[in-house]
Amino acid sequence: VIAAWFFTHPHWDHIGGFIPFAEEYGSKVTLEKVIFNWPNQETLQEMIHPKGQKMSHYIEIVESSVAMFDGAKMVEAHAGQTFYIRDAKVDVLMTWELQTEWSNSWVSINEGNSGTVSCLTLGGERIMMLGDCGRSATETMLDLYSGDFLKSDFLQIAHHGYNAFTKPLNDKVDPDAVFWTNDSLSSGALSDNFTNVPDRDRIYHNADRITLVNLPYTGEVEYWQCEFPRK
Repeated sequence: VIAAWFFTHPHWDHIGGFIPFAEEYGSKVTLEKVIFNWPNQETLQEMIHPKGQKMSHYIEIVESSVAMFDGAKMVEAHAGQTFYIRDAKVDVLMTWELQTEWSNSWVSINEGNSGTVSCLTLGGERIMMLGDCGRSATETMLDLYSGDFLKSDFLQIAHHGYNAFTKPLNDKVDPDAVFWTNDSLSSGALSDNFTNVPDRDRIYHNADRITLVNLPYTGEVEYWQCEFPRK
């Protein structure tokens, strides 16, 4: 049973894995709800996949895949909401419409990356999930939320560590450990933004293996070595 599946934004590297999962397990697994906030149609037309496919096309595929799970509900998330899911609490900090209303700007596909930002509280730890948070969304959160509220034990680095996140936000989050969702660590991004991380060994990146972190966090982790299929 999956209590909830979160989608941050409709880019293929963030929603694509759901489609084959649904095809394989739609009749075997109970999915209670999907939580999302898709940009409006006008904005979606600006969000083009590098191969030329519009993001609205992927949304249609995902929503068809959700329908493979009998009884699954689709719930639209908005900034300021809190979801209580089993023994987890999820605070929604940012969605695309709050970003555009607050900053009064939208910078095509780069900011279209931003999507939904949330904080998961589970097992005595707080985990900031930035998705592909862009620079204007980062600055909006600094305007709206105090440092005490942003402080988290874990940080999922924005946009795979490539760009668009800012040091002021990372300093406010002040994480004990970082999830770096990329094939390699960028020394430039590390030196520019993560001087506050006390130990490089606490920067966990995928590097063709899965990292299992036990909560509450003690610094001990397990690794599951595997080969990811490349298509």
